[in-house]
Amino acid sequence: MKIEKLKNTAAPIILIYGGEGEGKTTLASKLPQSVWMPLERGLPAGVEVDAIDGLLTFAHIIEALRELCKDPNGYKTLVVDTLDSLEPMLIEHLCGLRNWKDIEQPSFGKGWVALDDIWRSFLKGITTLRDRHGVTIVLVAHQTIETINDPRAPSYTTFFAKIA
Repeated sequence: MKIEKLKNTAAPIILIYGGEGEGKTTLASKLPQSVWMPLERGLPAGVEVDAIDGLLTFAHIIEALRELCKDPNGYKTLVVDTLDSLEPMLIEHLCGLRNWKDIEQPSFGKGWVALDDIWRSFLKGITTLRDRHGVTIVLVAHQTIETINDPRAPSYTTFFAKIA
């Protein structure tokens, strides 16, 4: 058996999530040389960031990622604020591609399974930006609280990042 030291040289992909007004966006605004995808369209008072304009659809987001992958323009951090606002764009994009009236139109949850491919294209874009240019990726999301009813254990409450 051979043991060797490994060292991670890739920039991180960070998820910041929490309740409303708890400082997620303010924290992300402190990161160096950041450019923002402000999907939620709201910043706390006193926060000023460089933001990509015109991100109204998922196609716009992918195009912005492609442009950043070509040249990040000196930015070292990409902040996506928030994932809660991104998922409806992904759903709208998928439904438009497949001519579905909504994500539930295909039977047996097949719409949600197809949505995974759209999510993967977004993840591939941010990972490519990170790997090609060393850009740190920060994903901001709100939290949701859910009760877990496990038949093998007592019920408990837990926190998750809210995605739509």
